[in-house]
Amino acid sequence: MADWRGALALSVLPTLLAGVCFLWVVRAVPLSETPRIERKDLVLLLKAWRSRKGVRLVAVVSLYNMALIALLSMIPLYLTKVHTLSPGKIGIIFAAILIGRAPAQPWVGSISDKLGRFAVLAAGNGLAALAVRGLAFDPTFWVMIAMLAFGVASLDSVRAAMLAATVDHAGRNESTTLGFAFTLLDGVGAFGAVLAGIAAGISWGAMFCLASALTGGAAVLAISNLRDSARPKSPKSVALIDGESMTIEKAKAEHARQYWFL
Repeated sequence: MADWRGALALSVLPTLLAGVCFLWVVRAVPLSETPRIERKDLVLLLKAWRSRKGVRLVAVVSLYNMALIALLSMIPLYLTKVHTLSPGKIGIIFAAILIGRAPAQPWVGSISDKLGRFAVLAAGNGLAALAVRGLAFDPTFWVMIAMLAFGVASLDSVRAAMLAATVDHAGRNESTTLGFAFTLLDGVGAFGAVLAGIAAGISWGAMFCLASALTGGAAVLAISNLRDSARPKSPKSVALIDGESMTIEKAKAEHARQYWFL
């Protein structure tokens, strides 16, 4: 009979398959030739994040992921306690919610290139706040599933735009900036699960109101940054290491050729 140990052992297979596939894909990953980070680079990076816009962006990233982790950590328990679903049904529903968000990410990323990062962040967090707030009113089962899926998809679809916003703001040391962003996403965001657990101990309505307040706060801060943000520039060409340049179309074609080893 299947048990939790079997489920945990089975969960290792996707990671193992990803590692095997990476052995084939690794040849397409270009080597990084970024020079070593010096003290002045860190000072400039810190100065960028200490600005008013930088502090607001840090708050947006933190509140956003606190809301997302609060929802993801409590959804299985909510479905078990309130709707008394079996582990198999919960797994199917949770997988459907997570898979449903994937198609929206490239589309939302393209929109953020045209309209700006903070416009997309404000819209995604705002829509999620409304959907999650509606869950506090104890809707019917299928309405609840739809609102959960829409809320999680609205949040997760803007993740790429949020990471791009951090790189756009720093303007340098992309790897260091992304490392800082993931520290906020996974480190500070984990505190959302703690708050969600405390709120769920009071009532499930309180938990959903907490998640809605967190993502609503991220939406308000993103709106406040709209005035200071500019649309990302769309260059006509990219510079190569040897000083030459090629058009964006040629660069994409060359990347595709190298990726598929043509």
